[in-house]
Amino acid sequence: MSLVENIKFQMASVATLFFVMAIWIFLFANHGLDQAVPAIGPTQGSLVGFVLNNFAFVSIVLGVHCWALVVRAGWAWAG
Repeated sequence: MSLVENIKFQMASVATLFFVMAIWIFLFANHGLDQAVPAIGPTQGSLVGFVLNNFAFVSIVLGVHCWALVVRAGWAWAG
């Protein structure tokens, strides 16, 4: 599948990533960034969120990078 054939999927992916990023920014601003994340402890609830945040950050960076390359190249959006 070429870039032109799956552009709708890529646009939806970038929109979803921006939405998730906006939610995280809101939550970080609402709760603050001074909470400790224990590596070992009785509960691993906050560690799971930390790990998911790292995976999503990589997805956001790659998604935005690919989108920026498409825009810079001047490819027309498939309608």
